[in-house]
Amino acid sequence: INFLYSCCMKKLFLLLLCLPMIGFGQLGNYYKSEGHPKAKGLEFEIKTPLGFDQMEADRPNIVQKWIKNPKDNNTMVQFMVLVYNMPQEMQDLKSEWKQYLKFEDGVEEMIAEYGENVSNGKYYVLDNYPGMYYENMEDFERMDFSFTLYSKVVQVFLEKHHLTIQMSSMKKDLLEENTRLFHLLANSVIFPSQYGN
Repeated sequence: INFLYSCCMKKLFLLLLCLPMIGFGQLGNYYKSEGHPKAKGLEFEIKTPLGFDQMEADRPNIVQKWIKNPKDNNTMVQFMVLVYNMPQEMQDLKSEWKQYLKFEDGVEEMIAEYGENVSNGKYYVLDNYPGMYYENMEDFERMDFSFTLYSKVVQVFLEKHHLTIQMSSMKKDLLEENTRLFHLLANSVIFPSQYGN
């Protein structure tokens, strides 16, 4: 009995040691945008998703992307961080953005502009900045291939920029499996300029 108890305790101890790695080990070190031309002067930090390849993107506005299984459409998952300049008349309106998105019909109005395949819109905050979350389904054609891309998106509105974090996959169930990781990643964002030096 003592031997059995000892074996069980060792297994339990090992399991408890592994829990932090299972629960919190999905994110790595911080990626910092400082000096990246596509960040357009916006400094932000975001933790990197472990098990994903980090790469520069070809298209404008994509500051960084992380991809898992890029050569297999059945298991591919991708995260992207994009930065856009806001028009002059929409800048420096943090409290107005919060009012519009949280207390008025801002989220519904904005996602309606994106088309009929957008759903589950809601108010969302990243590091004190107001924004919104939504899900999207989009049909694409490349060369002679047609495919559907599913995505979860967070957009936040800062003083002069808006930042977008997007997770996408060609398999909806794979997207759902990574929902927790998406929110952990989004919640890791820091905008250091608001904290001074």
